[in-house]
This record gives sequence, structure tokens and C-alpha cells, in this order.
Amino acid sequence: MFLLDHGDRSPRQLPMPADVQVSQVGITRTNFFAVGECGRLVMWKHTKTPSSPDASPWIPRMVGGLSGVKISLVSCGDSFTACPSDRGLLMTFCA
Repeated sequence: MFLLDHGDRSPRQLPMPADVQVSQVGITRTNFFAVGECGRLVMWKHTKTPSSPDASPWIPRMVGGLSGVKISLVSCGDSFTACPSDRGLLMTFCA
């Protein structure tokens, strides 16, 4: 997956978890989200100090607390994220 970094016009490739095929994305000023075809939600948060100069400042992580729930979409604003599930639940959180 590629993104335009804030303040930079050149696309950069995001590191991806190996088992996620992206079906939908959401973007805020500081985070990027992707819903995988498997129903998992991945979040990339910009880090100020990467571990090495060549490392991407965008680190992917699976959003926890969603065990057994499949996410169908993600919608984001600057202070919220909302995710409807396959069970008809709407989950919201600040990210």
C-alpha cells in the first residue's frame, strides 16, 4: 500500500503485515487504517523517532480488542474512528 506522507508529494510504501489483503482504507492527519479482506483492522501511526534512519516512520499494528469480530468498513476523522462489524455493531474509538 502506498501513501503520500504529510508535507511530502512523493508516494511512500507502507510496511504491510504479510497476511492482510486491503479492501478499504481510512486516513486521519496522524493515522492510516486499513480493513483487510479477512475483517481485521490495521493501523499505521506515525512515529517521531524511527529505529534506524532507513526505517519507515509508519509502523503497522493490528487493532486489538476485536477478537472474533470482523470489521467491514472504517471511517475516520481527526479525533475518532468508527468501524461497523459483521454483527451489526458500531465500534468507535479515539486514535
